[in-house]
Order: sequence, then C-alpha cells, then structure tokens
Amino acid sequence: MSLQKPKVHIIGAGWSGLAAAVRACQLGYEVHLYESASVLGGRAASHFKNQQFLDHGQHILIGAYASTLKLLSLLGGKEDEQFERMGLAILNAQGEGLQLPLDRFGFKALRALLNNKRWGLIDKLCVLWAGIYWLLIPTTRAVLKDMDREDLSTGCDMSVKDFFSPLTQRLMDQLIEPLCLSALNTNISQASARLMLRVLKDAFQAPPRSCEMLIPKVPLGDLMPAPAQLWLERHGAHLHLKKRVSSLTDFDPEDFVVLCTHAREAATLSKTVSKDWSDCAQALEHERICTVYLRSQANPQSQALPHLIALESKELGSAQFAIKNFQFSDQNSVQWAFVTSAAPHLDNAQFEQIAARQAQEQLKLKDIEVLQCVCDKQATFKAKFSLKRPPPHVGKNVWAAGDYVIGPYPSTLEGAVLSGERVIDLIDNELLKGSD
Repeated sequence: MSLQKPKVHIIGAGWSGLAAAVRACQLGYEVHLYESASVLGGRAASHFKNQQFLDHGQHILIGAYASTLKLLSLLGGKEDEQFERMGLAILNAQGEGLQLPLDRFGFKALRALLNNKRWGLIDKLCVLWAGIYWLLIPTTRAVLKDMDREDLSTGCDMSVKDFFSPLTQRLMDQLIEPLCLSALNTNISQASARLMLRVLKDAFQAPPRSCEMLIPKVPLGDLMPAPAQLWLERHGAHLHLKKRVSSLTDFDPEDFVVLCTHAREAATLSKTVSKDWSDCAQALEHERICTVYLRSQANPQSQALPHLIALESKELGSAQFAIKNFQFSDQNSVQWAFVTSAAPHLDNAQFEQIAARQAQEQLKLKDIEVLQCVCDKQATFKAKFSLKRPPPHVGKNVWAAGDYVIGPYPSTLEGAVLSGERVIDLIDNELLKGSD
C-alpha cells in the first residue's frame, strides 16, 4: 500500500522555493507555491524597463554549482545557450591579472598565479609560503579542518583578512578581496574564512571545469523562473501568484509548510511556531549589492575589453567589477553591469554617477548611457566568521529553506537551490520514518 503524502505549502518563489517545489513534485507531493509578487524568481528575476528586460542584479555562476546546473537541465535548459563559459579571471581593463586555464587546475592554476605579471617576486614567494604557514599554525590548521562543517557557528573560524595575513597587501587587494566580495559580499575584515575556503575548495578540487565562470546569456527570468513555472504547471503544482501569506494558521496543521521567503519575513511568520528560530533568523545582518546597468558605443576598443573586469575602487561606492551583458550587446552598442558588493548607503543617482566615471576613466568607454541602478538593500546575509544561521527545521511540520539557512555556501544561487532541494528531502525522510 502506497503512503498517502500530505500537501506541501511553499511560501516564496525565489530560487530556493522553486527548487523545493520541483523536488516536491518529483517525490509525489501535492504542491502549493505562494508568491506575493506577480512573477517568480525573487531576488534573481528580470523586469522590463527601457524597452528591454533587466535583471534584478548581476549574477555569475561557477562550474561547481552542480545542483543549479542539474536543475536547469531538468527544466529543459541547454547550457551552451544559457551561459558564456570562461576561465576564472580577475583582469583589469588592459587584460592584466590572474587568469586560470580552462582545462584543469592544480599545478596549472599555481603556474597561472606565479606567471601573473602584475605581481613581484615577493608576492609570488608569499603564495608558496602561505600554504606552509596554514599547515604549521594551529589556528589556521583548525580552520582548514573544519571548513566542511555546515554549521559555521561550531568549530574554528576567523576572518578572511586574518587567515590570509601571510600574503602581501598587493595580493590581498588584487586577489583575496575581489574573490571575497564576489563570493561572500562581505568585507574581508568580517567575512568567514571557512566559508570562503569551502567555496574555493569546491571550485578548485571538484571535477574539471568547476572553477570556470558562467555568465548568463539570457535574462535571469528566462534562465530559471520561467522554465520552472512551465515545468511546475505541467506537473500539477498549484501556483498562487500575488498571494501574500500573513499567518501559518491558514494551513492545515497536518500539511507541511516550507518558508522560502527572505529571512526577516520568515522570522515574522515563524514567531508562533518557534521563538528561538525566529530570533536567530531575525538577528542575521544583511549586505547591499548595487548594480548599475549602462550602455556604451561598440567599437574595436570596447569589443576587445575582457568580459569581466576588476575595477579600481578610487572612491566610496565604486563598483568592483564591470561585466558585459551578452544578451543586449550588438555591433552598435555594448551593455555593461557595474557591480558594487557590500555597497555603502548612497542613493541610486550617486552610484550611477560613480559607475559612469569608472566606465569613462578606467574602461575608456564612449557615448555612455546609464540605463538603471538596481540597489538591493538586503541582497545577502553578511557572511561573518562564526556566524549562527537558523536550521532547516522550524517546528512541527514547519520547515525553512533559503541561502541563509544552515548550509555549506554563502548567499549564492547554488546555496538557495541546495537548500530548497534538501528541505524537501528532509521532509520526505521524516514522513517515511513516521510511517514505519
């Protein structure tokens, strides 16, 4: 006799909610997905403005994001049509800097580090010395040992700045800080070394191509939310758009509820279920990300620029990266996303002016037209060292998923997808145990 599975109510249709809904459908649950907005995708969606779709912030994946890539494939996506693959590179506008090979890492990656013409002999010797230092010093050795723990509030941790202190200031400025900001969206003095090391480990010790960057060639809405909506509708899921859930008492207590909203909204909804869980989610600090979209004249000089450029941060609010927007660039114009991670509290007009100056002075772009500034004030949780994150289980039949829930990654699309899939697997295991 087959087990009659209860309903699963998923609140929030960001990437974690969509991943949870797909996994629940696969396991045979009756799925109800609630989203307060009129479109799916949460903070990784697209909106129409200036005669085109613009993403709610620029997102880059890496080849190590196996769960996300597998889900996109399940939804019918074709990687070569969805992404521009390129080797991990931190290059300035002149094409100078770190560029790792596409085929493999290991000694080839080390060789790429040592062949960087922007670094002197002392910088390169420090790269070799740092590996020895980390194994000799008890505190750094303990961080390396504990980096696979999912709960970052247990075990040993320290700031990225302290962990990488054997490196020269030039290496910190040109390598560690850009990597930390792009991966954790947190300044190196506060960011978790263990969390950053886990991301680096999965990128460089996983199968070949794991450290490659994948820049979307299609709008984010077409990458995941739209295909997920079609897939869910075909598989019988009930989608409730423009439906805000204000209380968990609206649901049958025998049904399962999964909170896939922003941490603060989940904290509000969960107060009557678990005050401890609610307080933990509410205590999380958040960082801003501001993305300025602009368009420039297409000419041989702009076409020859790297696809992703590490920028000099000469003033407060400067973007750290400029990224070519493939889907809206043509022979006449090139669209760019200027991204400021861990962004300060400036208004949109200030970010637009700063990005335009960087585009003109550092990239030498011509005929610059600012399209829009998207400033997400709560883009990611602050990935501080020894951070306490809430667990996936909230209370009886109530669970939570999201990139802020305990897991191996910072606020990334992969972290969201993993969390959404994992929470449904946990629910299914609990249901199966209860039926024994």
